[in-house]
Amino acid sequence: MKGSFNVNFDFGSSGKITGDLALRGGYDEGCATRLSAAAMTRLKAQGQGFRLFPRQASDLTIERIDFDGFRSINIVDNIAEPAGRYGLVLVSRSAFRNAQMGLDVTLLRHDVHIENSLFVDNKALLTSRGLFLDTFHNPGTGQTSIASVINCTMRNNSVGLTLGEGTTSATSPPTLIANTIASENSQTDIELFRPTELRYSLYSTLVLGPSGTLAASSTNNLRSPAMLDPSHRPLPGSRAINSGENSYFPTPLKVRDYYGNARITNVVIDRGAVESNW
Repeated sequence: MKGSFNVNFDFGSSGKITGDLALRGGYDEGCATRLSAAAMTRLKAQGQGFRLFPRQASDLTIERIDFDGFRSINIVDNIAEPAGRYGLVLVSRSAFRNAQMGLDVTLLRHDVHIENSLFVDNKALLTSRGLFLDTFHNPGTGQTSIASVINCTMRNNSVGLTLGEGTTSATSPPTLIANTIASENSQTDIELFRPTELRYSLYSTLVLGPSGTLAASSTNNLRSPAMLDPSHRPLPGSRAINSGENSYFPTPLKVRDYYGNARITNVVIDRGAVESNW
């Protein structure tokens, strides 16, 4: 249900998901109806942990949930489980803020897609990340966990976005980051420790680790101040406005920004999680 709720439990040690699980916020009282626009559910914590462990073909969806003040939100699976089809982790129109680690995703089997989400004010430690994402290739099955981060904003963290080294194969596609803003992070905006396709994104600082490379298809990235207001909306004159790539938004789930506004209002999509509407 929409609104703000205090969390007084620690869910940091188990949370195994043996079937599909959807955590969806913003519903009206009774959870029967939900408007498409702004309302969401804020879960306010005092340093508790929240860990989810999707198994095998389980799909995990997190949508319109604002995680505020958790130690970290951690999503992890297990390479030791049986071979076979594995599910999708989808994070959409959610926020991860005021934590030691905003969202920490380590997937050895599942694919992951993160879109239209905020990762802000995660700076409790010098090592705090807005988003830490690590995926792997399983040589036993030939499967690679495929990851994408589309139209997100990482702002005012110690580090905005870190892609861990994980493992890949010669045929593994690079992790895709597109239409994303990483701005005003105190250590660095983006750290890459794996092959990455970086497209139509905006940042000031980029660090390539020992295995970090930019794919040849990386294009139209801007090293520029983002110029965002306190709600993370691009201000007039920001280079984020009308400068993204529309092709990443063909499905109904993706047609609204973090706040529920139309995702494309002036022919070309903005970069970041919030559409400017200028």
